[in-house]
Amino acid sequence: MKRSTVIASLLVFAAAPAPAQDDTAARMSGRALAPLSTRAMPAAPPVHKLSIGPLSGPAEDAPVAAPESTVVDASVEGLARRANAGDADANYRLGLRHLAGEGVTRDFVEAFARIRLAAESGHPRAISLFYAIGARLTAEEHGKAYLRTQQLRPLSRAAR
Repeated sequence: MKRSTVIASLLVFAAAPAPAQDDTAARMSGRALAPLSTRAMPAAPPVHKLSIGPLSGPAEDAPVAAPESTVVDASVEGLARRANAGDADANYRLGLRHLAGEGVTRDFVEAFARIRLAAESGHPRAISLFYAIGARLTAEEHGKAYLRTQQLRPLSRAAR
């Protein structure tokens, strides 16, 4: 190959616009690639915020929690009594109290156990919080929360 031919081919290659994507395979095969476009990407399907995991359900079927004004006894003792009776909203509120340490000692294991019971009963806000707290617990805390949930279940079943 002559030197002038090599220089001419380098000049042609250098004058070509830089590709926007990696086209190594296209250059080797001799085929041109179509430009990338975001319009060609299919739209993601809509996902409901509570559609993660086995506790999820359609939003229409999810029970609606009682508004704040209808809560009769919001003290810790009243919440514990109603939670032990199997009230999902009381379990959720008691779990929030333990999570924040409001009126009780701050205990993530107890909070997770209470919120788990509420989520299993179908409380819509407890379901997403259950997954958020569970992602932050250690394996040891998960084990303790599981045992605590097993302790709390007979209380709520016996009260029914």
